[in-house]
Amino acid sequence: MSQARGTGYPAPWQAAPGNQRPARRSTRPRGDGPRGAPGTRRGGLGALWDVVQSARRRPRWHAEARAAMEGLSFLSDASLELGGSLEPYKIINLIVALARRRLGDGVMLWLRAPEGDVVDLAAVDHVDPEAAAFIRAVIATHPARLSADIPPGVVLRTGQPYWIQDVTGELRRGLFPDDDQYSKFHKLRWGPSITVPMPYGDRVIGALTVSRVPGGQAYTQVDQTLAEDLARRAALALANARMFLESQEAGRALQRSLLPAHPPALEGAEVAMEYRPGTAGTEVGGDFYDVIPLADGRVGLAIGDVMGRGLHAAAVMGQLRAALRAYALEEWPPADLLARLDTMVCSLPGLPLATCLYGIYEPARPGTPLAGSRDEQPGAAARDGRAARIVLAGAGHPAPLWVPPDSDPNYVELDPGLPLGVAAGTQYVETTVELPPGSSLVFFTDGLVESRRRPLVDGLDLLRLGVAGQLARRRTDSRRADLAAARRRPPARAAAPPGPRPAGGGGGVAPA
Repeated sequence: MSQARGTGYPAPWQAAPGNQRPARRSTRPRGDGPRGAPGTRRGGLGALWDVVQSARRRPRWHAEARAAMEGLSFLSDASLELGGSLEPYKIINLIVALARRRLGDGVMLWLRAPEGDVVDLAAVDHVDPEAAAFIRAVIATHPARLSADIPPGVVLRTGQPYWIQDVTGELRRGLFPDDDQYSKFHKLRWGPSITVPMPYGDRVIGALTVSRVPGGQAYTQVDQTLAEDLARRAALALANARMFLESQEAGRALQRSLLPAHPPALEGAEVAMEYRPGTAGTEVGGDFYDVIPLADGRVGLAIGDVMGRGLHAAAVMGQLRAALRAYALEEWPPADLLARLDTMVCSLPGLPLATCLYGIYEPARPGTPLAGSRDEQPGAAARDGRAARIVLAGAGHPAPLWVPPDSDPNYVELDPGLPLGVAAGTQYVETTVELPPGSSLVFFTDGLVESRRRPLVDGLDLLRLGVAGQLARRRTDSRRADLAAARRRPPARAAAPPGPRPAGGGGGVAPA
């Protein structure tokens, strides 16, 4: 067997008498196909259709016509399978599986590295697992290079197919500098191969190599056309998956930059927060939250949702959160802060709508006892003290879930208010909630409780019952831990009654 290269390289291959000869294009050998077929040969599906049309005029080509029709069906199924995923690694494995299914006994998928001269071997498969492992080991020690005169390098540089009918001396030195490696290569049944480009736009992003075991059926023009079409579809699917992955990463980075990374350390309170996209594939949205330390140990707590998805909602959300933080640091009460936010949202182009819930948490304040009174005694109640509390105001946002320390959770009753952006000059109402020690408040957006499969009321009930179940399990675990600790504690001994001292006045052991 000999090698076939694109135009501008040494002689393509040695044609067998009466069996093979160079095609009109040096990169398109006819193999075992017909000679002098009428009509112009075209690439892609056009070439397959030419074969079908020619077969209708010449009955002796029925076998090749059937192969061409099977190829059309194969490419149609391959397009559906490749279009069903947006995960690059899954698409790479699918490309290899499709090529093995129809085009050969061994498959290698090469991808151009983002930078440098290296060509990455993304995947390799063969009917003989030892042969696939051998190729992986060879490439690991001698990586393929874009500048090398070996199939992946030539195809990525020229964008032309590369046939190998036999490994010549020149190609052997490029592929296997070690004679032992070349000897093992032949023993592992790697035979004729075709390497075709994977073009995307004006760039070749990879190459696909298919091969058959020695003595197997020779590759034909239909095989090459199928391989080229499969490689084109594979390049498109892989490029789309890469762009989708990059957009997801960019969305995550943007969302992280718009939301606080870590809650601040607070005195007398703990804050935990979590953000998850409500829709698969939508990494950027209008949901936001913020924790703003204020003077005297107070904390501003905010959560909101700009209606819509994507970059536009995220852009409005970024402006809204920045304005909210600025108003909060100016110490505006919750109702006045929402009124100012409403004016700001009404001034934005595009008439955006948003919901928001803002509250100011005030820690517990100890009382100051009067001098000389019983309030100075330890344990006495403080006369001017009060428990922790939060002052809330809402603008069309779901009310928070209040979790008391010793009873079932329930939603805070507050005036819902109109969403931001509905009408300028809207007035909002404040609600004060006392928070005994051990209380919790759960702020959330509607995406947590609302779904097309269930109404909002059912979602709110599920959240309340879920939090109640978690609280009940925590209390049960705490009681079990207390009982286990009590069982491990040794029993207290009863005090021994006083007894007479032993005679002689010496030391001794009193009876238990």
